[in-house]
Amino acid sequence: MIACEKCNSVMEQRNVTPCALCGAKESEIKKFLNDELRFRRVSVLGERIVLCVSCTSKIMSYHPESLGIPGGSMEDIVEIGDEVTAKRKQEIIDFVCGKCIETRAWQKTRQKIRDKSHG
Repeated sequence: MIACEKCNSVMEQRNVTPCALCGAKESEIKKFLNDELRFRRVSVLGERIVLCVSCTSKIMSYHPESLGIPGGSMEDIVEIGDEVTAKRKQEIIDFVCGKCIETRAWQKTRQKIRDKSHG
């Protein structure tokens, strides 16, 4: 059993999209299956993730403190890379919290970012 680090609910294994932030949302999975999403490589303090175009914009509006980074600006810690081709035929499975709708992959990455910022 894997527990969500945010709310301690049990996480279940299921299909997700490549996006680290919204990839567990049913609406985004439907868009992914219809080839309606585009993705970009993004690096936060050197930790690489893949985000959909919408979440790439969204992460830039975050306050660094929300990721456990004291001070600064997202422009200083986020590098936006190239577009990534993700075909809907690629099955991506991750653990997802049914309450928070967060993936285990994102939670692990967020923890690595926090560790780097305090390290």
